[in-house]
Amino acid sequence: MTIRPRSCSDCRRLALVRISMTFAIDETRRRREIQLAYNLEHGITPTTVQTAISAGIEGEIAAREMTTELAGQGKDKAATQDVLEDLHREMLEAAENLEFEKAGRLRDEIARLKGESVAKPQVKKPRRRR
Repeated sequence: MTIRPRSCSDCRRLALVRISMTFAIDETRRRREIQLAYNLEHGITPTTVQTAISAGIEGEIAAREMTTELAGQGKDKAATQDVLEDLHREMLEAAENLEFEKAGRLRDEIARLKGESVAKPQVKKPRRRR
């Protein structure tokens, strides 16, 4: 199936595209021939690049472990548990004293230390009147 231009300006556009594509294809062929001649002259056999994926993954795991240890979440679980208990006690005291904003901040801090997601308050949108 051939594409037929609708107007003369379409003919010009198609001709420009055809010329540009022909030039690009010819240039690619020329460069490929140069590369093949160079490879043949120097005894190079092109091969697919092979990378060690496991080394990258192992490095990523080691980096994450180091980050968690520096953040205090690593092997020192007892100290983290003590901090959580202190924060929980402080949160309850704030709630008893009707300091709800402080209690909410402490609750969010406890959730962050435990690695839990903090629930954000949902604001209801006002209803549209008809």
